[in-house]
Amino acid sequence: MTGHLLTPAASGLPSPWCDTTHRRTSAVGELAHTAETERDVYGVLEVAAVSRSALGPPPEWPDSVWELYWDFEDALGTRLNVLMPTFGELCTDTFEDAFRSWQAPGTDAWPGDGVVAEMARWWAVSVIGGLAHDALGWLERQAAQLLDPERAVATAERSARGRVETDTAVTLLHTLGARTPEAAEGALFRIARTQSLGDDDRAWARRWLRSLRLPRAEEWAAAEPGESEEPLLPAVVRELPYGWAEGFVWPDTEPDQWRLDRAARIVAACEPLRRADTPGPESDWNEESDEDEPQWLEIRAVLRPLVPYARHVTRERMTRAVAECRFVGVPGVPEAGEEAGEEEFIERWVGWIATWIAQEAEEWIRRAEAGRDQGAGPRAHDR
Repeated sequence: MTGHLLTPAASGLPSPWCDTTHRRTSAVGELAHTAETERDVYGVLEVAAVSRSALGPPPEWPDSVWELYWDFEDALGTRLNVLMPTFGELCTDTFEDAFRSWQAPGTDAWPGDGVVAEMARWWAVSVIGGLAHDALGWLERQAAQLLDPERAVATAERSARGRVETDTAVTLLHTLGARTPEAAEGALFRIARTQSLGDDDRAWARRWLRSLRLPRAEEWAAAEPGESEEPLLPAVVRELPYGWAEGFVWPDTEPDQWRLDRAARIVAACEPLRRADTPGPESDWNEESDEDEPQWLEIRAVLRPLVPYARHVTRERMTRAVAECRFVGVPGVPEAGEEAGEEEFIERWVGWIATWIAQEAEEWIRRAEAGRDQGAGPRAHDR
């Protein structure tokens, strides 16, 4: 081994943690839970955090250099692990020799030595991330048996906020919520607000924070609205038995006159609530789309379990839903104390809910009157 060690703190790790190849993942998967192994895993994650911090932030390369790096990693990623099978052999010279010997298709200009050294550093980040992934995964598999779940929470939070292996650390925290709910929730709360993380990482933390809090939201929503609550939808709409979890979709029931009349009354009652200035989303979000998820999608994920039926859409519950969005850290929600902004937010969302309800009622009327699709299932909406 020659050259500068890329991860010196990890060079003394014991087996199987010192291995940088796929063999480590297999060996870690076979480790049974013991007090000694649990302590070892915390030590490994401490080394990973120190190493990741020393490797620094992502490079600021132009797109052409990033493309060259990804092409190289795709072509020789496994080969690099063979050339440097342990952390004690992870060095700049071996990486640079491998890069210089690689012939990139259609590449005329090669980056300078400084850029190749940066590539070596960034590749080491991914290797450390793999180490942390295996260690965090072991903790998640052994979550029910951990002797020190509070330490596991603290270790996972450090791994996430330190950009060591954020995705796996966040899912571990969600799993640990069964053992230490307050500590896990607090960690996810802080991760969701860590500005040094990327938008996707913070959104991932918010997703699992919502999931951890979901049982409480469902328990609260299970109670029927009290007489003191102010309903925000008309009475005929509040009688709708089809919930938001199914997108307010009407089932394929027999289109008798009573149902047709009720659907027409619901459409008419919703009409004044539709807002021309802020029209709601007209179609369901396609999760396979290349576009970024719209902001309203995350807000809807918070609202639906809190106001699962039209009768639950009251001022008090919508105010609670806004507070929950704010707690989780969802972007685009008025700050505490912004009364005008909160009022407008609630009004907009009530209008969107009314619009979705009316659209489904209109669709059912259209199908019923046309006499088509008899016996077919309802449209797979996800309003």
